Formats: sequence, structure tokens, C-alpha cells
Amino acid sequence: MSRQVAIIGAGNAGTLHMLLAKQLGAKSEDIVMLDVDRNRLDYLGKHDLFDGQTVVFDKEDTDEDLGDNKDQFDVVIVVPTVITSKTLNVASQLVVREGGYIHLYGGTRQDSNFAGVNIDPIRREERKETVTVNEKSVSFSGAYGADSANFQKAFTLLQESGFANARELVSTKITLAELPAYIMAMAKGDEDPPGKVVVMLTYASKENDIIALVSKVTKLSRVDNGIVA
Repeated sequence: MSRQVAIIGAGNAGTLHMLLAKQLGAKSEDIVMLDVDRNRLDYLGKHDLFDGQTVVFDKEDTDEDLGDNKDQFDVVIVVPTVITSKTLNVASQLVVREGGYIHLYGGTRQDSNFAGVNIDPIRREERKETVTVNEKSVSFSGAYGADSANFQKAFTLLQESGFANARELVSTKITLAELPAYIMAMAKGDEDPPGKVVVMLTYASKENDIIALVSKVTKLSRVDNGIVA
């Protein structure tokens, strides 16, 4: 029997997908979490967030051998901030031979092509499209945005699951004053926190201090890298 779910990307979004999959019926042994960063995967175990199998894959190796995980999963959820062709190649190797799903949750570029198909509209328009890849028919689906009903459903499922470790999702705390430098450090790859980064708000003596800081952060966030969020 195929294991049910593979999740590529072990950050907070991937972790929440894993928790929701378990609440919807998947067992830990039915789920595999994959990431290019061993620290993120180790973080899940150390903080009792996931006790199933984890796999590190090389983002530079386009022909990586996934061993026993190949052709094993009914659903592969692709969560990274930016979905690359390498990530999709790994997903296509993981999914079962016929009829499996590759769900696109992470960001895509407008020219994101895989197996001759532009996957960006599939994600942005939340479509389902069948693609032949590695000699097997795979259904691609996408998620783009969420409304209040989606959030309510997710919160309800998490509450019903008994998940009480939300604080464990936070790996780093910084002050508002530290935020601009931290954003630049992340952009350069000098900082790569395994969990959520929380900005601790403190009292500012002048309203203009906050306005100036927000303006600086906004300017940093306007760097155009071609990613459709």
C-alpha cells in the first residue's frame, strides 16, 4: 500500500500541512517530510512536532536517488517559498505511478515550466491539470490565497487534533528595530531559521519611530525578484 503523503518543505507551512494531514487520517508512518536543510527536519523531532520519517535531498542534484520513497505517495505537497524544477522533479519521483497528486502550495514564477507545462497558472487559478511526467500520469493542483472559511476550517481541524505546541513553531524572536537587518540577512542566506520568526513589539517613544521603521521595511520588501506571491 502506498504511503499517503509526502511533504516537501519542513518550515512552518509544511509542518502545518503535516499536522492537518494527520488530523484528516494519515498516521506518522504514512507521512514523509523532505527538505534540503537537515536543521529544519531535526527541529521537528527535537520539539516533538513530528516523529515520522524525514529525508534530506540535495537541491543541486537533479538525478537524486530517493530509494524506497520512489513511487510511493498518493499525494505530494510542495511547500517551499519558491518551487523550482528540481523540487518538482523530486515530487514527480515520489508520487505513485498513476493517478497521484502533486499539490502546489509554495510560490511559483510566471515562467515556471515543468514537463512542458507552465505550472504558475495552475497554482494561481487553483486549477487541476493532468500532466505526463516520467511516463506516468500525474494530477497537478494549486492553492492561491485563502478566505475566512479556509482559516476557520484549518483552525477547527488543529483544535480537534489536540495540537498544543504552537509555541514550538517559533524558533527565533527579534525586536522591531532588528527586523530590517534580519530581513537583509535572510535575503543573503546568512540567516535561515528552522521555524517561525516572531517580531517582539516594544513601546516606541515617538510615533514617527515606528512610521520610519515600517517605511524602511516596506522598501526592502519591494525588491522585484519575479516571484508571484
